[in-house]
Amino acid sequence: MRALELIRKIGSIARPGPVPSFSEFHVWKAMRLIGSEGPIGRHSLRRRLKLGEGSTRRILDRLRREGLIHISKRGCTLTPKGRGVLEELTRRIGGVVRIDAGQLTVGKIDVAIVVKDTGHKVRSGVQQRDTAIKVGAKGATTIVYCGGKLVAPYVSEDVERDYPEVAAQIFSSFSLNENDVVVIGTAGDEEKAEEGAYAAIRTLLR
Repeated sequence: MRALELIRKIGSIARPGPVPSFSEFHVWKAMRLIGSEGPIGRHSLRRRLKLGEGSTRRILDRLRREGLIHISKRGCTLTPKGRGVLEELTRRIGGVVRIDAGQLTVGKIDVAIVVKDTGHKVRSGVQQRDTAIKVGAKGATTIVYCGGKLVAPYVSEDVERDYPEVAAQIFSSFSLNENDVVVIGTAGDEEKAEEGAYAAIRTLLR
C-alpha cells in the first residue's frame, strides 16, 4: 500500500460510532514529529497536535498496529517501515513552513506546504481554497512554479513581480522544481492554517 493511502487509512473511521476528533492530517503530522523529534512522549505529541489524550492514544495505537512506530518508556520512534513511509511522503510533500503572505491571503496566520510535480492538476485554485475552508481554515492560495515563475491562477501571473516579499519567502524556504505547487493555508491560528494547507494539497494527490 502506498504511503499516502496508508496514512489515509489510519486517519479514517475504522469502526461504527462517533467521528473521531482527529483526521488524516493529524496522522501525517504525528509521523513527521516522531520522525524529526523522536523519541517523543505521548504528552508532548498531544500538545503539538492540539488533540486530547484519547485521540492521541488512538493515533499512536493505529500507527503501532501498522508497524510504523515503536513505543517505549523513552517515547515513540519510527520503525524501519515507518521511516520508509515517511521518506515516501517527503518525496511527495516537500516542506512545511510558516510565512507571512500579506495581502495574498485573507487570514492572520499563513502556512505554506509544497507538493511535488502536481502543477498540471491545478485549475483555478478554487478547489484547494474550498477544501481548506471545509476543515476550518479561512482559505488557501495555490501557486504553481512554471517556466521559472510563481503563478497564482486568477490572482497573479508573476507572484515575484506582484508580491515580491511573499515570493522571497517561498524561494528562501523551498527548493522548487518545474511543476511543483506551493499551497498557502491561512487561518486565525497556525494549526488550522497548516491543516487547511494539507487538506488543499491532498486534492492534488488523489
